[in-house]
Amino acid sequence: MAKRETRGPVKIPPRFNESLKRLTLDMQEATRLLVHAELPQDTLEGLSQAVDHLRSTCWAVLNSVVDEFSDAQRATVILTSHRIQRTTQLMDSLNEEVDAGRLTRQTQGVDGLRNTLGVVYKKLHYLTTGKPAPPEAGPPAPA
Repeated sequence: MAKRETRGPVKIPPRFNESLKRLTLDMQEATRLLVHAELPQDTLEGLSQAVDHLRSTCWAVLNSVVDEFSDAQRATVILTSHRIQRTTQLMDSLNEEVDAGRLTRQTQGVDGLRNTLGVVYKKLHYLTTGKPAPPEAGPPAPA
């Protein structure tokens, strides 16, 4: 696949939004199939690189929105809401992984994730209630 560099603004095709919606649905279906399909490693690596590039481009565009708003705070709220929504989706996926037994105590990164979630939980608890989180809500102190 050849790289195409674009200089300057590009005119959006009339049905681009519909194309993106179709692409999103196709990617969701591809995600489902990837879990069960036996694909060559180079195919998966290429797909991973393309998805990473698309994701980082989307984030760059979303972050550039901050500069276009006259009220930067409004743009920050939009970005934060998007991050919360994405994090919630990721947490739902992790819950499914735990329920299916594919995520265990031995899974790489699980301790770091648990610690980070504990810190975030405590901050969100205080933010929403004005009270410190109960001690048992977070990870245990290191021994």
